Amino acid sequence: MPARPLLDDGLLPLLRGYGQILFQPSAATGGLFALAALLSAPTAFGVSLGAAIGAWCAGWWFLRSQAFFSDGTAIFNAALAGLALGSFLEFSPLLVLIATGVGALTVWLLVVLRSILPLPVYTVPYIAMTWIALPFCTGFVGIMEAPALAANTGFLTAPGANSAQVLFSTEQWVGLAVILAVLVHSRGAALWVLVAAIGSWLIALGLGLPDSQFADGLLGYNALILASALHARGTRPGGILLGIAVSVILSYGLLELQVTLLSLPFVLSAWLIIIFGPKPTSAA
Repeated sequence: MPARPLLDDGLLPLLRGYGQILFQPSAATGGLFALAALLSAPTAFGVSLGAAIGAWCAGWWFLRSQAFFSDGTAIFNAALAGLALGSFLEFSPLLVLIATGVGALTVWLLVVLRSILPLPVYTVPYIAMTWIALPFCTGFVGIMEAPALAANTGFLTAPGANSAQVLFSTEQWVGLAVILAVLVHSRGAALWVLVAAIGSWLIALGLGLPDSQFADGLLGYNALILASALHARGTRPGGILLGIAVSVILSYGLLELQVTLLSLPFVLSAWLIIIFGPKPTSAA
């Protein structure tokens, strides 16, 4: 039946691509992520969807027989790049068009890096293409005004703030939706996301880092991505906890250097744990 290939090769990989933002190969989780992003920032989601469709087209043409197309791995870097561009830049049809091309290029870069890197590629294509696209786009598209930071972040608001930043949001309900969306696919991953959301705030607080930098989850969201990725890899709890601490410290240091963070602290922390940390048990 024609509907089945349309579902298996079309909608499901696209939705799983959004789920893979926190390394959950689940169309249900991805659908909830997409819905939260749409309701929180419709124009940013529109740019993200354009990028994801660009990646899907490239993936369908070159990779549709491979598992990392069907499970969304080939698409999530594009979805993230689109969210970043849509959050930093003013919406326009031109931006959507550029994002579609950027999304296709993340697939090419993913394939290249998978062939040469001895470590998981993770979100490197998203980081690289966003760093390239942002200065390029500012010649054609206006820059969005940065949202005001929260006055403070407390124990009750830290989980929502850190989780919301995974989808470039500052709204508490988005963060709670992210945690619930992960719970739909994996209770273990949801638990680690919650641990990272609270733990990163406690670490920042314990280190005496400025509240202005961990308000709204700016120092914590990379810890969530890392915890979910390492849990999926089967990393031992001690390694995940160490990675959470490293990601917070790296986030602070890179912010001090005025680096556009994206998910760079996650990638660097994950690589350090994979190289030097405890060996993983069976995959979760």
